[in-house]
Amino acid sequence: MPVTARTSSTRTVITLTPARPEGELWLKKTGTGFNCASMFGFVEPLLAQGYRVAAFDAPAHGGTEGDYTTMAECVAATTAVIDRLSDIGPVRQVVAHSLGGIIAMAACAPRDDIRQMVLIATPFSLLDVLDIWSQGFMQLRPGIRQRILNQLLADNGVPVSHWDIGLHGADYPWPVKVIHDKDDKIVSHSHAHRIAKALGDTDVHTTEGLDHFRPLINRDVHQQVVDFFQPALAR
Repeated sequence: MPVTARTSSTRTVITLTPARPEGELWLKKTGTGFNCASMFGFVEPLLAQGYRVAAFDAPAHGGTEGDYTTMAECVAATTAVIDRLSDIGPVRQVVAHSLGGIIAMAACAPRDDIRQMVLIATPFSLLDVLDIWSQGFMQLRPGIRQRILNQLLADNGVPVSHWDIGLHGADYPWPVKVIHDKDDKIVSHSHAHRIAKALGDTDVHTTEGLDHFRPLINRDVHQQVVDFFQPALAR
């Protein structure tokens, strides 16, 4: 069932899959460059447990309008999506992949309604992401890297250091599960332990041989998420 949420700059497309009318809503947030279909492997296992499942395309992703987006716009869109879904039913759990984890934490940490989060293959900070791009597959020269930092500051109105899981999640009072592959070649497994150290009440589950993207289609990962959310559903 498609619904939409609006911010001042964009209309965000949400896909809602109902199970029971009274079921809690579970929200999926993709990483950059992907649409919500990348998270659809989680739908059936959660529907089977009585959840209603919602996924959305971030600004300039998938069915949501835009050619270009910013971290601040994605955080605003995530907040608008949760508010819109709260008109339908309570949103209690969120799962996010990659850079979507930083966005989800920035959007959810100030709220008191999101009671559990799962972060899959999430980097510790946006600065880490830029370093990964600089030193890895993009091989950015120092001058280009600095121009990107300047542009990010202009676009978001805050320095890149603002987009840090530790900064936004330090006061998040609810349980977090971090799932990260030991063989992740894009965001190294060390990020999982940095996140756990910064957040405190965090369970780290390590997979092997799935790299950065395949955890999203792995049945054991799906079950890890279901098992983590089960105690909340029982309440």
